[in-house]
Amino acid sequence: MINLKLTRWIAVASLTWIIGYTFNRYTDPEVQWIKSIYEQKVERASSSKDPIRLLILGGSGTHFGVDALQIEQELDIPVFNMGLHAGLGLNAIMASVSDEIRSGDILLLIPEYEILGLKGTGPFASSFAAATNQPGLGGFGLEQTVKEIMLMGVPGSDRIVQSIKRLQRSLYFIHGANTSTNKTRTKSYSRHLDNIDEQGNPLRLPSGNPTPTSFENSISEHNLRHLKVFRRNIEGAGAKLVLGLPWLFSTNDEQCLQNVQSITNNLSEIAPVLYEEDFNLKTDPTLFGDSVYHLSHKGRELRSSALSKQLQKILNEDQP
Repeated sequence: MINLKLTRWIAVASLTWIIGYTFNRYTDPEVQWIKSIYEQKVERASSSKDPIRLLILGGSGTHFGVDALQIEQELDIPVFNMGLHAGLGLNAIMASVSDEIRSGDILLLIPEYEILGLKGTGPFASSFAAATNQPGLGGFGLEQTVKEIMLMGVPGSDRIVQSIKRLQRSLYFIHGANTSTNKTRTKSYSRHLDNIDEQGNPLRLPSGNPTPTSFENSISEHNLRHLKVFRRNIEGAGAKLVLGLPWLFSTNDEQCLQNVQSITNNLSEIAPVLYEEDFNLKTDPTLFGDSVYHLSHKGRELRSSALSKQLQKILNEDQP
């Protein structure tokens, strides 16, 4: 009798989990948003047949922080905004373009500071890999996979899953990004899944009132190793890696500046690093949108112009 009850319970629990997994995998608004823009960005970049392309990688700070069309016009080479979501972690962000790299390409990677301190993975890594049919994308660990799969199997619990993920993200993202910002991402971004242009830029930028922040992040040994491997793989394909510091709405205190300088020194041992005299620590609120990384129209224009000038120097160095 006990075995029969247990068997029935397992059968019902398994069926319930399968229904929940299927529901959450295909309807999770944030994952579907990342999946949609990712597939479109890859399609647009792949369509270019030019011998040289500039691919700009990163999280949503890149997606909402650079204007690839403006940079393309200023550099006169094809430029694509491949920014996705910091919640994927560095491994998945780098792996998302691995099959797209061609000889002659320049890859500009601009990671948010939070993901540099992690062990390569983020709270959306495995669910994004599942949604895009790329199991194991980025090589995230078994523990992370099991946790994400279990969460995705809670039936009809999109709000619960999102609440848990927001709690997870609080461990990864800057304290200045408040909970209203996280809610805005899920509700407003997912309503405009196709909201990108031919260069992969968003056609609309989110607005809000972020609070300036400081941070104490450093680069994990895991990420240092994987960045070096990423550089070797890129160079093996005949392409070039360039790193960049993100623009950050910052209190610009001494501790924050020292942390950024330390990160810059570590990154410069791997590849050239692009940044401005203020180490990209900005105190003007009009430059930012709904978070300390997302830029306003004004901020994105100024940021893209600065990047073009920095990248021009890289291009000039590469000319024979």
